[in-house]
Amino acid sequence: MLRFGPRARALLERARRPLTMLAIGAVLATPASAFIMREDAAGASPGTAARTSAGASGSGSMGSALSSAELAEARMTLGLSKLYSVPVGVAIQIQKAATTEGISPRLAFGLVHTESAFRRTAVSHVGAIGYTQVMPGTARYLKPGTTRSDLFDAETNLHLGLRYLKGLIERYGGDVRLALTAYNRGPGIVDRALKRGRNPENGYATKVLADPATSRQGTARARRATAPDAVRAGASRGTSVCGRPSGRAPGTATARASTRTRRLPNPSVAGSHRGTERHRRRAQAGAADARRHRSPASPAQSPNETPISRAVRTAS
Repeated sequence: MLRFGPRARALLERARRPLTMLAIGAVLATPASAFIMREDAAGASPGTAARTSAGASGSGSMGSALSSAELAEARMTLGLSKLYSVPVGVAIQIQKAATTEGISPRLAFGLVHTESAFRRTAVSHVGAIGYTQVMPGTARYLKPGTTRSDLFDAETNLHLGLRYLKGLIERYGGDVRLALTAYNRGPGIVDRALKRGRNPENGYATKVLADPATSRQGTARARRATAPDAVRAGASRGTSVCGRPSGRAPGTATARASTRTRRLPNPSVAGSHRGTERHRRRAQAGAADARRHRSPASPAQSPNETPISRAVRTAS
């Protein structure tokens, strides 16, 4: 039974995206079908019994145009889901909330990406909660009676956060960058900076409005640019990051040998060597002093000396 578990999960993951696409198509096709049915019912009523064939064709074209608009919206949602690497269900929630609150879907996705990285249960160190990092006080101002636990609901959080952003955009005369800066820093700080003639932006608006694909490429380039010189030099001459050669090229050994530098002695070891030399010199000086103060050596014994003469010499 356990052997078939990974295979079943792989088949489920493979089939989940097509099933999701079919579900989205069914949801989007329902309003168009209802619209066509209403038009047909209106055509069958007594007041419009004399509808011409041209009017019928116009009704059909209107229904198809509505379906095309909804399909275009579905394609945009799927594109944003792929661009930001988020599940289709989350993308549909953000798209729906943005449309309801009058916010551009692209702006809504950038806001959620920057604020919470699409984590529904994210909580900041100051207490901001959810996808759009709404403060409980702001939520109660926008919707009285909202509790802290309500902000963990995806729909509630998205609607309140995007509603707050919409109000800031209207407050600053449609300036999206100022509105995003006020969303991050607070309207009071932005108003004081503007009153003093200063630019209140802190880079937050640029981050929200940036293309995620371009920002990821820029991050990768920045990491390569800030890599240590040794790593970049090793990569240029065919050496892996861990220092092992990935392939020996002609002249590589000579180039590495030419770049070697003389290793300096360890100061602690050099000090111990100096101490040993000092002790050796002191020992030599002490030996010399001992030789100078030692009693003179006895004269060499003559080969013809007799025991009596040796005794007399020793006694004298």
